[in-house]
Amino acid sequence: MKRTVGTLVAIIFAVGGAHIGKTVTTKVIARLRAPTELTNWRTQSMAHVLLDAPGDLKSDTLDFGAARQLMDSSEYYTLKTRGFEVGVIRCVFKPDAQLNIDGAAAGTVDNVSKLEGVRNLQHTTESQTISEKPARKISINADRWNGRIYNDNLVILDGQTMYEVETSYDSTNPKGAAYSQRVIGSVKIVP
Repeated sequence: MKRTVGTLVAIIFAVGGAHIGKTVTTKVIARLRAPTELTNWRTQSMAHVLLDAPGDLKSDTLDFGAARQLMDSSEYYTLKTRGFEVGVIRCVFKPDAQLNIDGAAAGTVDNVSKLEGVRNLQHTTESQTISEKPARKISINADRWNGRIYNDNLVILDGQTMYEVETSYDSTNPKGAAYSQRVIGSVKIVP
């Protein structure tokens, strides 16, 4: 019997509101004040993802909760700076899990809308192809507390493997959009 991941995939790759997403977003938004100029850009590879980032991404852990039972393996890498963050997730799902990239994209938006203090959420979802694989670019911005938050996600599906590259910043970072565009625009999947 095949299990449909749909919303579970959305939970895994969501920015906030769900179990995993809430953990990631709460950490990210708490550190986004006082941005610095990011000058240590280089191309790097982790979890079969090649991208440009303003520093070294480090292996980290995520609690996938019950969704962990649907996975064979996962990897999570982060770069945390003042005012800008990057995350890379790679999850290999079991053969009987049915993955839904559009469900993941919709779930990302829905979960951010449920974060405490979020108002006036706006988003776009764009179909793309990254390294000949189907992808969705989700761009979200919303008022939250005394400022505006921004999050760009790239979700990529390759058979039973889903990737997410995420950038986060807030309105105190005048270069956040350019940094995000550079990271997201550089993403490639490598063997």
